[in-house]
Amino acid sequence: ENIMVASSESTQQIEHSSLEIRLKRIDRIYRPGETVTGSVVVSARGGWQHKGILMRIIGSAKTSMSGSKASSGLFDSVSSSGSSSQGGKTRELMRESIEVTPPGRFSDGVSELAFSFELKPIDGCELRESYHGVYVNVCY
Repeated sequence: ENIMVASSESTQQIEHSSLEIRLKRIDRIYRPGETVTGSVVVSARGGWQHKGILMRIIGSAKTSMSGSKASSGLFDSVSSSGSSSQGGKTRELMRESIEVTPPGRFSDGVSELAFSFELKPIDGCELRESYHGVYVNVCY
């Protein structure tokens, strides 16, 4: 269930509308099976109507095979069923979509919309730690 808290920013004028995603955990570290919680903070200058907010959560591993083909076997466990692009393969590990709020209107000021979802892989996949390296990137 989403909670919307609207407040008027009488002490500070909003210069432009913006949207920010805030995670509840300060360190932003979550492990498979845990529930990720946070809020979408909307600063609406003058208020406006919207068509709803849908959050898409995607996790993928991408290999970059710019080195020798002999080293490609090292990455088969991550990218065995992925698609090729630019000499590498991408494998989706996680995909989730949640409706943060249905269509409606944001009042002038700041609104905070709560969200939560379970960190779980696509069937047949295993979630990996986020990593950015020379040959492999795992991003969420």
